Amino acid sequence: MNIGDRIRHRRIELNMTQRQVANLAGISVSFLSDIERGRSNPSLENTLKLGKALNLPIGEVMDPNEADKIFEKKSTYEILDPYLNDFNLWPDEDKQDVIKFLEYKRSSLNKSKNKP
Repeated sequence: MNIGDRIRHRRIELNMTQRQVANLAGISVSFLSDIERGRSNPSLENTLKLGKALNLPIGEVMDPNEADKIFEKKSTYEILDPYLNDFNLWPDEDKQDVIKFLEYKRSSLNKSKNKP
């Protein structure tokens, strides 16, 4: 299941329209539609916004195998600065979700580097 499928599945599970989710996430309905149909990959910033709009932890929104598609939009990670600057203000559950995802991603990258 790709990121668009997970977002659509959760939106439907919550009985929300694309317009409702798009408004909560601060993106356009057409962009959300493109994400759900696999035509577009959201940036990390928009992925975080969609997760928040759908009350879905980031680890459940993103597949670690898709993370590279999201991160490749910027070669530097300045997009993370607004989030990391106030990380200490985040709810503990959100902090743990991000940390778990990053730990998982790091371990999967290390495993792929060690493959013969």
